[in-house]
Amino acid sequence: MKKFFKEFKTFIERGNVIDLAVGVVIGSAFTNIVNSLVNDVITPTIGLIIGKIDFSNLVIPGTQIKYGSFINNVINFFIIAFCIFLIVKFINKLTSLKKKKEVEEKKEEPERVEIPQTNKVEVPGSESDERRHRLKLAKMFFDAVDTGKKSFELRKNDRNYQIGDILELHEMSDGEETGRVTEKQVIYILEGFKGLEEGYCILGLEEKGE
Repeated sequence: MKKFFKEFKTFIERGNVIDLAVGVVIGSAFTNIVNSLVNDVITPTIGLIIGKIDFSNLVIPGTQIKYGSFINNVINFFIIAFCIFLIVKFINKLTSLKKKKEVEEKKEEPERVEIPQTNKVEVPGSESDERRHRLKLAKMFFDAVDTGKKSFELRKNDRNYQIGDILELHEMSDGEETGRVTEKQVIYILEGFKGLEEGYCILGLEEKGE
């Protein structure tokens, strides 16, 4: 018996049972609202416009078939269905406006750009002359930077890089310069955010003079 009551308690406390009970109660109250709207507002208004029409007394002669009552119920069904449609449409409109407002507020919040730490290759011997920097770049990265497929460089920020600076990049292979050189201009600088090693920055690059 104790096990039986325990199972009954578990059944009652289930979320779907409680939700169903709440739905039934709210549905009952909502039905009263709809019935009042139809009987006290819509139907009298229609009666004023087209006159009071009552089909309930219509029957097939010699039988108990009251097809007039059926017609009345069908008309009431369509009136109630239409009223429910308008109420649901109104509620959906309010919900849509609320969601739209939440999306707009979310868009207004500044987005933080987080770029994960990437592998970096350090090449010694780079030189700087005011706003023009002579740097050495490993062969494995040179082609991608030269063609624009790689539009940024991860560098140690020990030169006080500024937007507009020119990077003169010399290709390196096996510790020697190959003679290939490309020039890029700094168009943005990212530093001091999560995921980037302290003391390093990301330089956004484009062709010189673009």
